[in-house]
Amino acid sequence: MTPDELGAWLDENRVATVRTEGASLDGLVLGKHLSRDKFERSLPLGPALSDLVFAWDIGGAPQLGWWADFRQPALGDVHQRPDLSTIVVSPNRPGMANVLVDHTTIDGAPLPVCPRVVLRGVVGAAANQTMRRYELTVGARIDTAPGMVATSPPIQCRMSADRWSALLPSKKTGAPSRRSE
Repeated sequence: MTPDELGAWLDENRVATVRTEGASLDGLVLGKHLSRDKFERSLPLGPALSDLVFAWDIGGAPQLGWWADFRQPALGDVHQRPDLSTIVVSPNRPGMANVLVDHTTIDGAPLPVCPRVVLRGVVGAAANQTMRRYELTVGARIDTAPGMVATSPPIQCRMSADRWSALLPSKKTGAPSRRSE
């Protein structure tokens, strides 16, 4: 979906609020609830939030001894660039949509601690090295409650409720075959 198509999609689905959803390297969900107007005005970089969110530990306590190169000399902002191909209507909150984001610097450069950026780097490295003949397929899975699973659509994911599937070379033909892990 393009930013030009977004307004019509939000109208069609009666969306008044958009929740941005990104993750820290610890797996904490980082995001904001934005009015539709504020979300649309924030594009293309998306809403800003304090870079301190990447210094929280899994319990929510700040770890101020850690300072990465992307951080500003004092506490500064980062952006949550929405991936509009992932926007969906919230299944349990009427009038709300959820969208996955990539974390970027205030200039729009990808943050090296953004899990989606890290995953793209791994996929790219694998494609350029040992996996030239095979498609590497990965994705995120978040178990929120029994029977409820959220997956990351932007990077293809092959999985069932209880196992991952991987493409591996067949011993007989050298062609890819499926194996579950």
